[in-house]
Parts: sequence; structure tokens; C-alpha cells
Amino acid sequence: MITSRIQDLLDKNKFFSLAIDQGTSLKNLIREKKKDFKENDYFYFKKQVILNLSSEVSSILFDYDTFQSDEIYHKLNVPKIIAYEDDAYNIDDIDKITNLPKKNIDQHIDKFSAIKFFMYFNPDSMTEINNKKIDLVLNVSAICKKFNIPFLFEPLLYYDLNSGLSYEEFCKKKTSIY
Repeated sequence: MITSRIQDLLDKNKFFSLAIDQGTSLKNLIREKKKDFKENDYFYFKKQVILNLSSEVSSILFDYDTFQSDEIYHKLNVPKIIAYEDDAYNIDDIDKITNLPKKNIDQHIDKFSAIKFFMYFNPDSMTEINNKKIDLVLNVSAICKKFNIPFLFEPLLYYDLNSGLSYEEFCKKKTSIY
């Protein structure tokens, strides 16, 4: 069943999903250009991109607020992926642990073809921190299993000041991690 659900995200066996910056940085860019910025300007911009490109992609990644902002997204004939995290800028700055969504989106999971979850990770970070991150990834994985929905995991490698490595050492090691 999961294999067929993953197949639904592909077009001619290729995955090319539309993903628009999900929050704070995009709002800030629009706010810089538009002096009388309103929250609807952010959603309007995303809507124009989504509607103009939806026929050209194999799937669309949505954050919950954007998906709920307009009924038109529910009717799009393209597989939808939900970003199962809070804004990327709303994380613990020290440990860089991703926050789960503030809203209960589980009741709407059936509208999506997959769950995407990101986590900043550095294998040289403190074991206690990495164990918390692994537990969180396993928790999201269990949610995917519960709903029989594919899990797209996005690890983001970052430099951890507390890792004991200099930035130069991290950069040299980074190529072997990817």
C-alpha cells in the first residue's frame, strides 16, 4: 500500500514537487517590498505560484495554514504533501530541534498523499540532543505508519558550535556526511 502511495507522488517515475518557502522568510521578503503588508498578501503570492505551476509538478508541499487558507487547494488534481512541522524559524536555537505543528493537523491527514518532516542534524552534536531528535523522527514515523502514509524525511546538516569541531573541520567532514 505504501509503495502505491509513493508512486502517486511521481510523474513518469520522477519526483518533482513544488515547495514554496513555508513561512517567516517569505513573509519578510514580501513585507520589505510591500509597505502596507497584510497576511493575505503572503497567501495571495503563494496561491499565484501554486495555481500557475500545479499542472507542471508531480506533487505540492503545503504548510497547514496555506492549505487551509483557500478551498481551491483541496480541489487541485495533484498529490499533496503536508509539512509536518512548525515554521523552520520557530525552533530551539541551541539544540535546533524541530517543533511539531501547533495545530492538530492529524484530523486532516487523509487529504494528503505524504508527510514531510525536516530536522537539523549534526552527527557530532551531543548524544543527548541527537537522541531527542531521533526520538522525534521516530514519533513522526509512527504517525505516518498509523495513517499508512509515506514519510519524506528532510535532514538538514548544520554546523554545531558545541560539537567540538572548528568550522573548517566541519566543512571538510561535511562532504563525507552527504
